[in-house]
Amino acid sequence: MSKLSRPNGRPKWQPDDDQRAYIRQLASEGYPQQHIALIVGISRSTLKRRCPQELHEGTLIAYARLAAVAFEMGTSGDDPVMTMFLLRCRVGWNEPRSEQIVKFISMPVITKTT
Repeated sequence: MSKLSRPNGRPKWQPDDDQRAYIRQLASEGYPQQHIALIVGISRSTLKRRCPQELHEGTLIAYARLAAVAFEMGTSGDDPVMTMFLLRCRVGWNEPRSEQIVKFISMPVITKTT
């Protein structure tokens, strides 16, 4: 038998559409890449090399779900901490610094007399 007739190593892993969908689903549920690779039966490097789009899309789906839950919590009125968090992150609100509070408190009160 010559060297040319023997296969070298394992055959290249090519995911089918069902495997790609399963990888996207696992990534969207927040599974780490190492765990996804173990579940599918490949190495992490093979997973990253052969399915980068599915990993990216799954991660974006997970982020969208988290954002939707955070938004629902913040707009429901039941969670004032989440409401303040969203106002700071999305609207740009800031809590006043202590010197701003002192300056505001020490301002003279102007009353209008007729």
